[in-house]
Order: sequence, then structure tokens, then C-alpha cells
Amino acid sequence: MIKKNNLSLGGVLILLVALFIPNGLMAKTYNILVVKRSNLEIYESGLSGFIAALNEKGLAEGVNFTLDKIDLEQVKDIPLSRLMTYDLIYAIGTEAAKITKETTGTVPIVFSLVLDPLGGGLVKSLSVPGANITGAALILPVRIELENFKT
Repeated sequence: MIKKNNLSLGGVLILLVALFIPNGLMAKTYNILVVKRSNLEIYESGLSGFIAALNEKGLAEGVNFTLDKIDLEQVKDIPLSRLMTYDLIYAIGTEAAKITKETTGTVPIVFSLVLDPLGGGLVKSLSVPGANITGAALILPVRIELENFKT
């Protein structure tokens, strides 16, 4: 289910924990591919929050999970057989989510910092995203959107 929130990764992290941690324990080290556009500050902040939340749950990089980080343009150059070795793809931003959805078949994709997943064609509906993709929509109140438009 897609959670509507402002820059909160709580919904994404709860989903990740529910998918990969049976009874609160991880049985293996999970390989996570992080796809984002370069080093935009907002995306780096989202990734830092994602890692911090995993750490708060007692999960440690290199112990319970590994992270491979790539620029979204590199996804197209990775053979499908390599992409299929990941347990999860964490796509930060609309472009990253679109490319990973188009490139991968069955690897679960969790996205964050996506303004309009429905309008962008990422999901079938906000309540039932469908296929192998879900995440947190970045939905801003109209008042804030208009304020940003004026400046």
C-alpha cells in the first residue's frame, strides 16, 4: 500500500521490514540495490533516512544487508541476470522508479520521494499498486504547491 506523506520514509521502512524480517529476525544478508539520480541533496537525505531507520531496527549494513548504489542511468547497462540477484530495489525519485520498473521483471521495488506515482504510471492505484512495486508518495498540500509556484 502506498502511504501519503511528506518526506517520511516510515511507510517504506515498515514495508521493507515486513517483507524481509520474519518474526523480527533476518535469516540471511539481503542485497539491496539503491537507484537514484546522482547526488542530489534531497535524495541523499532520503537514503540516509532509509539506512538510519534500518539501523534503528537493529539491522546493520554488511551484516543483515548490503547496499549497492548506482545512478539511474546505469540501470539500463546492468544485465537483467545481474539485476535479478537483488532481493530489493530501493528507487529514490520518479525517474529512478520508472527506469527500474521498466528494466526489472520480478525484483520487488520500493520507491520514495515520488510526487505522483499514479499519474506517472508507476502504479495502477494508490490503494493497490500492483505488480512488484510499491512505496511512499510525496504528496504536498495544494497550498504548499501554490506557494512554491509563486516563488
